[in-house]
Amino acid sequence: MSGNAPFYDKGRERSIMCSDLLVIHPSRPFFSTTEKEYSEVLRIYPNLNDGCDINYEKNSASAAIALGGDNYFNNQSILNQFKRLFQLSPFKKES
Repeated sequence: MSGNAPFYDKGRERSIMCSDLLVIHPSRPFFSTTEKEYSEVLRIYPNLNDGCDINYEKNSASAAIALGGDNYFNNQSILNQFKRLFQLSPFKKES
């Protein structure tokens, strides 16, 4: 198609891998907590603010792999993402 850029193989340019979780919740299809909810979570799970190779979206379990590293999710990173979701979800209130 004229005027459109072609698709490239993943290996030709820089890329970033993102992973998101769809949830059935009245507030939205993508899971996140409010600032107040997240502060309650941190009282129980302060390690959620610790740095790691995965960049989590603010107050959520949505994630991206850091550029410059191994830009793919492995089994352990997916398990960590689900663990984070299960730690956050009890504190989510219906909005």
